[in-house]
Amino acid sequence: MKESNIDRIFTTNEDEAEKIKASLKKTYLSQEQATFGAEREKTAEEAEIIAFLDQETTAVAQEFGGEGLEIPKNVVHIISEKEYDDLNENPDSMGQFSMLGLQGIIIKDKDLGTEDFTHILCHEMFHEKSFQSVRFNRKEKIGLAPRRVGFHVLLRKEPHKRAFVDLNEAVTEYFTQLMIRERWIKNRSILPKTLIEKTQNLNEKEFIKTFGVSYIWEQLSLMEIMDEIQKKYPEKYKNRDDIFKIFGEAYFTGKLLKLRKIVDKTFGAGSFVKFAKEGLPESKPEKENEAKN
Repeated sequence: MKESNIDRIFTTNEDEAEKIKASLKKTYLSQEQATFGAEREKTAEEAEIIAFLDQETTAVAQEFGGEGLEIPKNVVHIISEKEYDDLNENPDSMGQFSMLGLQGIIIKDKDLGTEDFTHILCHEMFHEKSFQSVRFNRKEKIGLAPRRVGFHVLLRKEPHKRAFVDLNEAVTEYFTQLMIRERWIKNRSILPKTLIEKTQNLNEKEFIKTFGVSYIWEQLSLMEIMDEIQKKYPEKYKNRDDIFKIFGEAYFTGKLLKLRKIVDKTFGAGSFVKFAKEGLPESKPEKENEAKN
């Protein structure tokens, strides 16, 4: 089990790396950097859901080769809308994000139902438990800087440019939807009592709709990519799940070589790098939607 959300520290000084590792662990466990002006206490229901999702997301992370990470309720911070908007740089955020210096999950305190809270927190916990690396270079005077979060790469030579943002969100939400469809809908008894009560009379379609879906275009693009790979290698990969295993393992372990090879073999040499620089190709439904508008 990881002791903080950071898996790897890139620095030229090994002693310094150990000190940074210890500092990150302390920051994570204590949340001492969490100095919000308008953070509210979690309700008993929210605390129950946090504990449930922590268990569930760690089980999936370990299934796909990751170590898992314990996320206790003090790592999740519910703050005012104003303070959230002042802190968050992503206008497309679903209402939550992670912060490196804090190593915590920040959620906007708005009128979220139990199901929406469960959905967005599950999504964010997967982000937290994905492979993450940072770099530190005293000579460059950059301090501690993020390098990778899942697939999301912050380019060293062009710090304002980022790669694989859409792929990272697609895989994160795909994991979230798999959790809803493959674990919870098939075994509702594992859900917290409050969610069992809210979903016990729902059929499968109603159940899935209740928890919502985000990053739809990104997911559709990811699914088309996986389907193309499966079509090219039908004897090796029987279905989409076989292909997603490659994406999932890369997401949690940070090992990209196997994924890069299969993408380049399917779509042509250099395609993996092209996806990083230009984003995932548009899916057919997205193209059709653009044509209508």
